[in-house]
Amino acid sequence: MNIFLLGNIQTNFIYNWYEVIFSHVNNISVLHARSQKIGSKQAPNFIEQIEIKKKSKLYVLMIFLFNINFIKIVFLTYKYQNKRQSLFKTISKILRYYRNNQFLKKDVDCYHLHFATLENLVATLGISPKKLLISFWGSDLLRTEHLGYDKVVAILLKRAKYITIQNDDLKKIIISRFGNQLSEKIIVIKFPFKTCHIEKFKSLSFKNLQRKEGFNILVGHNGHKENNHIKILHQLENLASSKINVHLLLTYGLNNDYLNQILKFKETSKLKIFLQLDFLEDKDLIDYRSKMDLMIYAPISDAMSGTVTESLYANIPVLAGNWLPYSIYRNKNFPISFFNKFSEIPGIINSNVLKPSHDVLQLHKELDRIFGTTNISSEWRGLYGKFRNTSFN
Repeated sequence: MNIFLLGNIQTNFIYNWYEVIFSHVNNISVLHARSQKIGSKQAPNFIEQIEIKKKSKLYVLMIFLFNINFIKIVFLTYKYQNKRQSLFKTISKILRYYRNNQFLKKDVDCYHLHFATLENLVATLGISPKKLLISFWGSDLLRTEHLGYDKVVAILLKRAKYITIQNDDLKKIIISRFGNQLSEKIIVIKFPFKTCHIEKFKSLSFKNLQRKEGFNILVGHNGHKENNHIKILHQLENLASSKINVHLLLTYGLNNDYLNQILKFKETSKLKIFLQLDFLEDKDLIDYRSKMDLMIYAPISDAMSGTVTESLYANIPVLAGNWLPYSIYRNKNFPISFFNKFSEIPGIINSNVLKPSHDVLQLHKELDRIFGTTNISSEWRGLYGKFRNTSFN
């Protein structure tokens, strides 16, 4: 079976994803364009980069000149942008999106588009709907809402054979934004974790790790401003204890302007704040995060970050924003609590309710039942198999 990757795939996570799912499968080939180099890691032997020659603008235009979906998308996009650019520029822009991702091959069984933004979805216009799989990641759904945008994206989503999302909360958002007609296409399926990473977090959860003196709090998991680091830091200043160490993991997604804001806060704060700016290899990152006593995670939006699950595997209590679509973590014996307002953070920490689980083996068993790599990988292989009536299990 041949799977072709489209969309935002320039990340090491993609290689981990397919390595976990297909590492023990022989009859599989995962393809992507050579121009879309994925991360910095060595690719598994079943992932192949291929050279793609772009079609001319005139050739592509002739293909879509009488395509009803293309015409709808052009005019809806033109309208959605409030006519800020000419109709000609709108057509040219959409054609460019398509040409940059025009990877048609007759022997491909499934085109899997990762990250369902308008720009990426346009590239699927020339693909047979029966070969199209679309996966929402998170911000492509939660940070793009606009009535005009939604009308355009809804047309493109209708063409997919299947659409995946990580939990039922997010499925409801897709249906409410893009229409109930998509409900039968949507499959709720979680992203796979790399088994060796989870096993490492598990093993560290049993060890008495050497920590800095005091109580160590990790805030967020990257350098994006949307993690609300500064709002959380303001609240942590209200804690009575002087033994608190606050750690900010800022190894990617950080711009100079936001870094300067954090440094300015750090200069005048009574908190002990430690910034991790340098990139960490997987092993070092796991060790770094496993030495924390608490993780506070409250981004503007999120689609069930693996960071939270990994922290729970390490038996590190998590304090998360109640607005996040995290019903999968609720009403279970996980060391996780929620807050509605940032001002509630000091009170929750002082109340001493954020404690590690007393039964680590049971904690791991329950997490494995929901997030276990074996089951999730099997579900993905089953989904891919539907594109060719093939069984990989």
